Amino acid sequence: MRNAIIYLAVTVFTCAVSEKRFLVNKQAYGSSCTEASDCVTAKAQCSGNPHVCRCDSQFYHDTDSDTCKLDLGSPCALNSSDLSSVKAQLRIDEGYKTRIYIDTEGHSTFGIGHLITRNDREYGKFPGTYVSSARIESVFDADLAAAVVTTHSIFGNCSSWPSEVKQIVVNMVFNLGNRLRGFTDFIAAVNNNDWDTAADEMVDSIWYRQTGDRAKRLVERMRKI
Repeated sequence: MRNAIIYLAVTVFTCAVSEKRFLVNKQAYGSSCTEASDCVTAKAQCSGNPHVCRCDSQFYHDTDSDTCKLDLGSPCALNSSDLSSVKAQLRIDEGYKTRIYIDTEGHSTFGIGHLITRNDREYGKFPGTYVSSARIESVFDADLAAAVVTTHSIFGNCSSWPSEVKQIVVNMVFNLGNRLRGFTDFIAAVNNNDWDTAADEMVDSIWYRQTGDRAKRLVERMRKI
């Protein structure tokens, strides 16, 4: 019995020391490192010469919280005004739901048009389940960043567009995702900076007929460019 107590005490002490060493050895943003796991900052990578803890691509270092946050405007070079505008538009177009609901296509959704996936903590929860505002905003930022990345993957020259075009197309991608790749004539018109033809192609789509006032507003804005 005495030996068992001694063994337990040594084990607890060893674990405590190991855990303390793990925390102490974690490196702050900008400090030298050998691998990403050395970096205490979330979403950080160990890179450069010499190697230091940096933020992953599409993230920036927030000095107040010492964390890597999503860079919503990269890589289409949306400025803060663009981002504020498109976020305000999406809150209107997508709505704001603090409880899980079933959308028009039968998918579990919450927040600002967020489609629940297997990777979400809300996966499998029943309609009506409450979701906090902090969670909604976090997911919204991630969804918007993903929409900007998808926009850039379809339109490599999106950083050169007028701000209004950036906002319109990101709004469409937020709604359609990769399905926008099927709008080949629209893509060609945008790549040619032919905004009137782009608006015509938006109208000549099932998306326009199904989306209602949102699509009409976006088309009207595109025609004014």
